[in-house]
Amino acid sequence: VIIPVEFGDVVADTEFLVTVTDCENLLGINFMREHCQNLDFAQGMLKFNNGACIPVRYSRRELQSCRVYTSEKCTLPPRSSALLAVQLDVGHPENRGSPSIVELVKSRLHPSCNTLEAAPALMTMPEGRGYIEVVNTADCEVFLQSGIRVGVATPLRTADLMYLEETPEPEVRHLPRSPEESSTAWLEEVEINSELSEDQRQRVRDLLVECQAAFSKHLLDAGLTHLVTHEIILKDRTPVALPPRRIPPHLKDKLD
Repeated sequence: VIIPVEFGDVVADTEFLVTVTDCENLLGINFMREHCQNLDFAQGMLKFNNGACIPVRYSRRELQSCRVYTSEKCTLPPRSSALLAVQLDVGHPENRGSPSIVELVKSRLHPSCNTLEAAPALMTMPEGRGYIEVVNTADCEVFLQSGIRVGVATPLRTADLMYLEETPEPEVRHLPRSPEESSTAWLEEVEINSELSEDQRQRVRDLLVECQAAFSKHLLDAGLTHLVTHEIILKDRTPVALPPRRIPPHLKDKLD
């Protein structure tokens, strides 16, 4: 029998085998090949071919918002950012592995936490632990013990997701050139061979104006190239510095 299966805004006609059984229905490999792109366990998302994503649940229990605590003690220097080790409330094992929005909350019991700021983060935490980046906005260091409530994790639901039917074309705006950029006054600073004829000198000026993007306009205008890539090799035995070579005795007088 063909039954439409709904995943949020995604409706997929799926073939089921009707039989007398107590087992739950499972979506098999054929369904994945026809309708799905991949199953991303790191993000906790089932991705469909049309770009839609469905949060993965690892439990039949309804997911609820739960508290987030520090899992390790740490010290945050003043006016700095760091990765804060956190863990989900042990009373909500069903939230592990499912994508959730983790946000910081203010605490009256721990006023020092109120100086921390962090953007909402999408996390999965399969083992119930993870890291969030926080910023200490105070002028003094903040010390956090393990087990301090610092945030709340809200499970991501399909109804909360929004998709675009078609990807809009990016708007391209052409900014008018400033008088400084459009001016050719800089040509007066270019020295052109005086032995050239006026026609030849004018051809040089026209060429410079046509290719002016290839020349720097000030000392900080170094430009950028995609033809050469510089690599810095770290933790290698290749020496990066050599001691100065000894000068032969009969050449020291010439150097002095």
